[in-house]
Amino acid sequence: TCLTRLDEASSASYIDLDFRSSSSAATITTFWSPRTWSSAVVSKIDHTDRVELGILSNEKPIKPDDLNMAGFLTVLGESEKPAPTMFQFPSRHHVHPAKFSSDFIKPTGLHPTLQLSLSSSEPPKNREGCTLNAHLMLPRSVFPDKYQFRDSLFMASKNLASLRDVTVPVDLEAPEYTMSLWGSHLLVELAPPRPSEDSWTAEIPLHLRYLLPSESGYSTTSLPSPVVFWACEADEENSVLSS
Repeated sequence: TCLTRLDEASSASYIDLDFRSSSSAATITTFWSPRTWSSAVVSKIDHTDRVELGILSNEKPIKPDDLNMAGFLTVLGESEKPAPTMFQFPSRHHVHPAKFSSDFIKPTGLHPTLQLSLSSSEPPKNREGCTLNAHLMLPRSVFPDKYQFRDSLFMASKNLASLRDVTVPVDLEAPEYTMSLWGSHLLVELAPPRPSEDSWTAEIPLHLRYLLPSESGYSTTSLPSPVVFWACEADEENSVLSS
């Protein structure tokens, strides 16, 4: 039932919601960390639904950038018994051994600077044409000024290479409480030093809007942690991200 599924979702590692305004369709994907399920009951919500169940395990990949899965699949109401299967597909995401953290340089003021601290500047091994990038999802209370990213000397002083993408237009003057937009996003390429195991930092300039006045005189806001990843040139079959 729906209530059972909601109860199980409370123990999920994370939940991903994808909404497409063009079709008004929402897709909810729930992820759990590896675990042993004591029991599971699966049923169709509607008789026209097609429910496919699979028990799959990782197999040794044939190519370094591929994922191989093998196991059994069955379709509820159609299959007489589970069918053995094996398939292979390119993995576009790989784990990088470097670590990073983020924090605002204090005092923050109306022009906060987000500092990224990275444990290494080593690019992914056996890869060419890799760039290091940071992607920020910002609430409407915080915004970037794209014009700041046009100054090459300013960018170099912050260990930034270039502005890759930003939400436009962004009102640079409006208070937070007068806006209806959800916020904005920012994709910036970082400029790491020469490859080494030494730690280093990059700084991303941001701006804070005037918030709704409160009786205490203080208001708070927050933003999600940025996503930092290496993007590497792909061959004809694969594209690769390391984070």
